[in-house]
Amino acid sequence: MNDRNISLMWVSLDARNTWHNKFASLRKSLLASTLIGVHEGRWQSRSLNLYGHLWGTFLSMAKTFEVAYTSQTVACRSSPSRVCNRVYLTNVYAEPDQKQQQNDALRAPTIWDIAKNSPQSRFKTPALIEHDQTLNSLLLWEDMGLSLFAHAPQNLSCSDNAQLLENHLNWMQCNGYAADAGVLSEVLSWPVEWSSCHGIEEFRTPLFKLQATNWARPYHQKYSVQILGDRYPAEGVTGLSFPYQQKGFKPVSDSASFKKGIIHNTSAKC
Repeated sequence: MNDRNISLMWVSLDARNTWHNKFASLRKSLLASTLIGVHEGRWQSRSLNLYGHLWGTFLSMAKTFEVAYTSQTVACRSSPSRVCNRVYLTNVYAEPDQKQQQNDALRAPTIWDIAKNSPQSRFKTPALIEHDQTLNSLLLWEDMGLSLFAHAPQNLSCSDNAQLLENHLNWMQCNGYAADAGVLSEVLSWPVEWSSCHGIEEFRTPLFKLQATNWARPYHQKYSVQILGDRYPAEGVTGLSFPYQQKGFKPVSDSASFKKGIIHNTSAKC
């Protein structure tokens, strides 16, 4: 990541060597598949949050497609003391959705707020929320450049937002990005943890720990959101704390997310 306010620490050299290029490819595929979808009329409009060097990648890609766009600088959802570029894409034959842009600008809940408002969240303590595996956990991955929608889901249990993500995965399967769609499905099946304390945001996954400054909301006690998973990468490490406790993970071929990926491959509407 090319952001001086973010530090990324891999659990091992093996993890980095295996996954660094996968994440780089996935970031570009998410961006390209969105641009192609708007260009070809799959969506009349879309909005994205672009972090770090992805802004330059977007400017380069946008020249290839007949896509109109506007952009603005907004606070990052995970760390509001930092900023990202919010881009509104429209098909050249469509009118920009000004109302949607205004709603996106007004709606900027934090990850803690989103988790707290989720009906399926479980408060293990007043400062620790646990939630089952969900596609909506994609919002925790935004600092890694994995973003598909600028708007935040109302909560982690939001079925409408999960359906939008499901539709985009199907679109990727049908348009030459099946491998990266599979990577995204796998990543969203891992156990992960977001936390914030004393001006530091931390995102823990089985493969790495990411830290970012967040002086806009310097919680004086640690607030954490844990997303459960049913898969664990082979390169992940074993430890005593979440998410490194490998307890009862199924073989990849038996996991719900793997079977869901098979359904993607066989039933995606192209």
